[in-house]
Amino acid sequence: MAKSIIGQNGFVALVSAIITAAVLLAMSVISARSAFWGRFDSLARENKNMALQVAQGCVEQALLGIARNEPVAMWEKCADLRISGTNPYEIIAKANWKNSFVNLQVDVKLENGKIIILDWREF
Repeated sequence: MAKSIIGQNGFVALVSAIITAAVLLAMSVISARSAFWGRFDSLARENKNMALQVAQGCVEQALLGIARNEPVAMWEKCADLRISGTNPYEIIAKANWKNSFVNLQVDVKLENGKIIILDWREF
């Protein structure tokens, strides 16, 4: 009778060790996976921020052209810059930075040589 109790205790200990190892392995895989994808999320946020900065630079370039009443010198990153209307003007700037896209629409009015921004939004 003593042999079967010792044998069962060893079996319970072995099964407990296997279950504990499996749970720890699963937790470490989940942790590593979330850290791996977290890096890509951080990179995507940085690319989106860069695209926003490029689009804002294009809008600033358009605002300068409107204020000086000159044609806008196109920067290669501002290929999708559109200025429509006479007064108020509608500026649409699109930027793509490593497959992160930003579209800005800015409505401005020129009054007494000063630019008044009526609306600035991302769409």
